[in-house]
Amino acid sequence: MFYHHKLYVESIVDPEEMLIPESLLNEIEHLWVVKEDAFYLVKHLEQMGDFNSPLDNIYLILNPIKPTAVDGIFHLNRKTAVLSDKLYKKIKKRDFKSLVSLGLSEFGNEEFRQLHEYKEGEKAKRILQAKRSFLEAQKCLNTVFEKYESASDKEQMAKLLTMICDSTFPKSDNKATKEKGENCFYSSLHSTHSMNPDIIKNIKRKIILKGNHRRGISWCLKALELTACERGMTHTAYRCPFYTNDIDLIYFPDHQFAVIDGMGPHNFEPVHPEDRVYNIDSHSINNKTVLLHSEVIKKATAEYRELVRAGMLDIKLAQSYYNQYEGLSVPFDHTIKDLFGK
Repeated sequence: MFYHHKLYVESIVDPEEMLIPESLLNEIEHLWVVKEDAFYLVKHLEQMGDFNSPLDNIYLILNPIKPTAVDGIFHLNRKTAVLSDKLYKKIKKRDFKSLVSLGLSEFGNEEFRQLHEYKEGEKAKRILQAKRSFLEAQKCLNTVFEKYESASDKEQMAKLLTMICDSTFPKSDNKATKEKGENCFYSSLHSTHSMNPDIIKNIKRKIILKGNHRRGISWCLKALELTACERGMTHTAYRCPFYTNDIDLIYFPDHQFAVIDGMGPHNFEPVHPEDRVYNIDSHSINNKTVLLHSEVIKKATAEYRELVRAGMLDIKLAQSYYNQYEGLSVPFDHTIKDLFGK
């Protein structure tokens, strides 16, 4: 289903959207809802007995601000999940055999709750400011992308897509039924863009799309996803946390195969003999046209980097408020062990 058991379902840029895969929710019969500040550090969860079971059975929903913490846990074997209240409020209404809600009142006194409300307000301000910086940074990048778009050869792009499709998909099966793939986010905005070796061990073959023509890469990945749906291929689209409508990676679990956006700041290189790299620029970009816009591209890129730097600083400050609540995981540990421990 997924290439890893740690998933991102939210983006700072578009906090109203939530991409918990339906395949996980459909497996759950028992749900616990806890306050967001009562999160659990991943390292603590993974030390608990049953979390050493096969990864196919357990999925962690990572917090987009603090990726070392979780906002949700799905234990498919036990048909049980724990979700933060902010995620629970965003899922479509559905019936569970049991639904238990744990409030902040179980973790502290009135003085603590007042402090919590103040800290939550300060954290929210920082996250909002970061979002504003990232949205302004998007505008700068859009300027760059428009210049590359004006220098692209659409006919050559179409030929490249055909070549990628031929090497990606088996011959069309008339009996294949259309299948809608799963969606989640590839990462958080501030996490590393390179793949951890432990994560990619299940991806035996991949195609990496490189170059500076972002819209060309995005167009290819969206077209590949559409083709996968039409041919009934099981897949998961990992969407970009910065451009939330774009795709960073498409994973085909039945074939242990992925197509990846390798444009910077992503850092992907071929590691298996069957890996392939396609440079969009060399296939479809007129570099002479790009050079005519070099000053505009340089200025917009510099502004983008400065805005992202400011956004990252606000995210770091927001993280500091999370750090002050790490002790709250202790009172709830026994409940986690009851649910998931051996």
